[in-house]
Amino acid sequence: MVTKTIFRKITKLNDDLELKINEVYDDDEDMVKIAEKSLILIDESVRNLKEMISPHHFETVAEEVYFFKTLKPQFISKFIYYSTILDIESHKPNAGNKALKKYYEAEQEKLKTFYEEQAEFYSYYRREATYLDQKIFVRNSYDLKMKLSFGFYNFDTSFTTSHDQMIARFLASQKMDQYLKKTARKYW
Repeated sequence: MVTKTIFRKITKLNDDLELKINEVYDDDEDMVKIAEKSLILIDESVRNLKEMISPHHFETVAEEVYFFKTLKPQFISKFIYYSTILDIESHKPNAGNKALKKYYEAEQEKLKTFYEEQAEFYSYYRREATYLDQKIFVRNSYDLKMKLSFGFYNFDTSFTTSHDQMIARFLASQKMDQYLKKTARKYW
């Protein structure tokens, strides 16, 4: 029962975050400023999320998997997306349309490389497979024989599993691909 209450709070936290980010877009058109303001909002929400979850003991494995496979990545993907936007837009060359188009296309190539490097796990995710969920979406339940992030040992084990960050990266990359395609079209 406690977990369901927490899940409702998390859903509300995410909905409120979406509304606040949309307000940022209403107030500004500069993507660097939008990304900076959004990151501040996202950071606050992730800190609230962490306070709720770190001390929490899930009642079932299914609830823990649901949190780390579905709920948490919604927040972290926003952070990854806006961090990437900030990086791309703040390093954008002051050049003509042809150079800008090439710049955004090069960023799309980076996404393609990421998907190629993560092809096996991306397939698992896209097929909505579940046979590894208890190993990769439950705290302190990782398998060292699996491909793990290089920063794995720096993770907070009370708030992270071996693969929840990767789901967030997939979600952010999907949104980033749309952004890059839309932005590159401006320079054709």
